[in-house]
Parts: sequence; structure tokens; C-alpha cells
Amino acid sequence: MKHSIRLAAICGLFSHILFAEEAITLRLKWQPGKTYQMSTVTKSNTRMSMGGQDISQKHTINQDLSMTVSQADDRNQMEVTTTFGRMAMDLSMGGQSVMSVDSAKPETVAGPMAEVTKMVGESFTFVVDQDAKIVAYKDLKALLGDAASNPIAAALMDEQKLKDMSGQGMLQALPEKAVNPGDTWPFKVEIPLPQVGDMAVNGRYTFERMDVFEGHACAVITLTADIKADFSGLDEVNPQAKAMGLKIDKGSMSGTYYHDNALGMARQTIIRQHFDMTMKNPVDGEAMTIPVDQSTTTTVKKVEDTKK
Repeated sequence: MKHSIRLAAICGLFSHILFAEEAITLRLKWQPGKTYQMSTVTKSNTRMSMGGQDISQKHTINQDLSMTVSQADDRNQMEVTTTFGRMAMDLSMGGQSVMSVDSAKPETVAGPMAEVTKMVGESFTFVVDQDAKIVAYKDLKALLGDAASNPIAAALMDEQKLKDMSGQGMLQALPEKAVNPGDTWPFKVEIPLPQVGDMAVNGRYTFERMDVFEGHACAVITLTADIKADFSGLDEVNPQAKAMGLKIDKGSMSGTYYHDNALGMARQTIIRQHFDMTMKNPVDGEAMTIPVDQSTTTTVKKVEDTKK
């Protein structure tokens, strides 16, 4: 036990020496000719009281994807093609499994749930400049598939809106100057939801420290934010939502990024969100509050030369 404590103290000392508190200029970059293998896991938990019973619901979505970067053209721009891989969904209520779908297990993909896995194998492309800023999108209509004729989906996939949102979020809004541990900078993401309303995220990033994540020197960056959502547009297009009096209040977000400056992106991001939904109880019409907690973890699994 003494040896373990001593070893931990020595590692801590050398970590402090290795990551002296020097200013760092955070940068994004894509590596031409590389393919990034990534995974995203989203977990959602809700709780509600109905008919004298407390009901819990858990929902998990696993998504694998690859992002392949072309060589730079004469304008120093590169195409990044994202292809959706395996998708799996699990839903449970009250501790009992309700649904389990996995694109890697064809026997589970049947009926309405077949729609869930239609994105597997689909791709879309965005174009980035030498500063890793997105300047154009391609193949979005192919990504939408049958939903391309839906005005809400089409509006969400509007190229200019996507560029605006991507330029604000996912740690794209990096500070221009070098930062020291403890430095903060603001960010804001506005998400228009046609025929539904809109959502705004206002928060701050903080550069906490340098650390090692899975063998890579990374800047640990945290975020905190408030979320404001206005879904009043639902009242006009969805009579059921209006009758239920559905509203979302008290939205908040927190997260942690392990940003590898040598790689040019986060090795892992963990984003947590909390909402309090209010609605009328369908049993007695009384107002009830449903807390919703969601976490999304995105991890770079591998970076390799593009296979030809």
C-alpha cells in the first residue's frame, strides 16, 4: 500500500513537471489522407409519476461512424466524408427491456424499427478550409432520404444554418489567443426548429489543465451552459402537444473535452444535458414535471491511413 501511494505521488510530480502551466494555442485541424474511426454513445433517463406509480425510462443509442479526409486541393480545402456505421438502440421501462435493435444483428431489425437503421451505410460530405472551418456541405439530400420532402427536416438541413451552428458549437469557437489553465471564453449556439420553435445555448469553456488521456497529451476543457427552449410552435402544428401543455424548462449543459492539439481535435467529448419537462397528467389533468437527463460521449477510436 505504501509503495502504491509513493508511486502515485511520483507520477503526480512528474505530470506536473511535464505539463508546466504554459500558455497553449488551441487549434483544430484535419489530416489529409486519414480516416477517423469514431463512436458515439447517447444515454437518456426520464422519470415520471403516473397513476400513483413512479416510472423510469432508459434509452441508449450506440452509433459508429468513419470520417475520411481527402487530400487538399489547390485552394487548400479538403472534403471530409462521414459514413454511418453500426447503430444500436435499447429502451427499457421500469427495469424491463422494451426494445433492442442492432444493425449488426439483422434478426432484431424488423417492423417500424427498421427505419432506425436506414442511416447505416449512408454518407454526407462537408468541405473544410485550412483553418478547419466548414465552408460547404454536400449530399445532404441523400442523407435525408424519404424525409427530404419534410419541410421541418429540410429546414434543419439548410446549408447556411448548418454552417452557422457548426461554427459555434463542438468546440469550433476556439479562442484566437493562447490560453493558460483557468482561462475561460464564451460560446453561443442558436438552433432554429422550423414549425416547432427554437433553442439557444449560452455558456463558457474553461481550460482546466493539461493531462494524459489514453496515452496522449490533452488539454482538459470543461463547459457549462444554460439552455433556453421555446417549443410554442408545436401548439399550431400538433394539437396533441397543445392539449398536453408540453413545455421544457430549466435546461442546463455541462461537459468535458480531452483536446489533443497534435491530433487537432478532441480525443473524447462528454456532454451532459438536463431538462425539466412539464405537461398535463393524462390521468387527472394535473401538471407534472418530468426530469430528463442525457449524456453523449464521442470517442476517437482510431486514426489510420485511408484504405484504397
